[in-house]
Parts: sequence; C-alpha cells; structure tokens
Amino acid sequence: MSMWFQLAAAVVGVWLMASPSVLGFDDPARTSVLIAGPLAVSAAVVSAWEIGRGLRWINVLVGVWLLVSPLLLGFVMNAAINSSIAGSLLIALSLLGRHISGRYGGGWRSLWSWRRRAASPLHGRLNLSPVQLPARAARPAASADTARFEAWR
Repeated sequence: MSMWFQLAAAVVGVWLMASPSVLGFDDPARTSVLIAGPLAVSAAVVSAWEIGRGLRWINVLVGVWLLVSPLLLGFVMNAAINSSIAGSLLIALSLLGRHISGRYGGGWRSLWSWRRRAASPLHGRLNLSPVQLPARAARPAASADTARFEAWR
C-alpha cells in the first residue's frame, strides 16, 4: 500500500515542476519549486519499493522547505499557497509509508564486518561460511559424460 503513497508524492513533485507555468509566478518561488519538484519525484520513485524505503524521509525535508520557504523568501500569494499545500502533502504522504520489513545487502556495516571477524580470536577455528559443500573427491561420477566434463574442467 505504501507504494501508492510514494507515487502520489511523485505526482505532487510533477505538479511542483509545472506550477510556475500554470499559475504564472516568478522568482524566487519559481526557483524554489523547480528545485524541490525533481527532488520530490526522485525520492518518491526510489522509495516506492522496499529496498529504497528509507529515502522517503528526503520528501519530509523537501516538504518542510516548501512550508518554510514562502516565509523566508517572500513569495507572492498564489505561490505561497501552492508551496504550502504541496509541502503539506509531501510530508503527509511520506509519513504514511510503512516501515522497512527486511534488510538488504547489509549496508555500510557489512563492509567493515570482516575486520571484526578477522580480529576475533576465534577466527579460523569457526566455520563462518553458511553452506558446507562436500569435497570434490566425495562426489561419485554419474556417467561417462560427467567424467569427461570433470576431466575437461
């Protein structure tokens, strides 16, 4: 279900990119939404799938910027309303996503875990491989074709 929330956030990002032309407002509001729009679309599309789910928090930051930028940059009224509504929608749609249900690839921790294992006094005495394969000599040759293949290899 969370994928639909992220795809709706992508539609909000597309609207942000089109809104300066549709509503007819200029700088600084134009520059702000033309930067926030592609960021929102990218983060929403990547976070629509489970493996990139954590990137939905980028849209929360983009939404906060869209809420604060009219006050900081002095937008005209229609640009301020547009930015505030889009920012609120981005925050709400990003917070509606579900949590990550699994871990994929191990992240940065997996890059450094080999050092901890190598520094361990039990390293070398423990079998750390998840699968034990039988020795090559223990496998019987099933046929003459298999024997020829083994000799060729």
